[in-house]
Amino acid sequence: MQRLHGSQLMGYGDPPGYGPLRSAVADYLAMSRGLRCRLEQVIILTSSRQALQLLAMLFLDPGDEVWLETPGYPGARNAFLTAGARCRGVPLDSEGAQTQPGAAKLLYLTP
Repeated sequence: MQRLHGSQLMGYGDPPGYGPLRSAVADYLAMSRGLRCRLEQVIILTSSRQALQLLAMLFLDPGDEVWLETPGYPGARNAFLTAGARCRGVPLDSEGAQTQPGAAKLLYLTP
């Protein structure tokens, strides 16, 4: 393995993720979902929590209101709080989330 990849194994990888994997994901999305996307549009992250953190930094401004299902995933709440959002719990029943029209910038629900 060392001879094949040399010192590459000891350094940091490509920031958006391993290129061949991103390419395979883009190809899969095109074939299975009819979604046209390029390798450059795919980012591989290490966890759902990292993805939520990145999305929060991209889409939320400090003070934005985020509604989350109650009970919900604490990692999501922490990601949104870290971005400076104000989090509000939304109760669930057999029909799903019980939301009222409001000024939430983001509603976070899980299937």
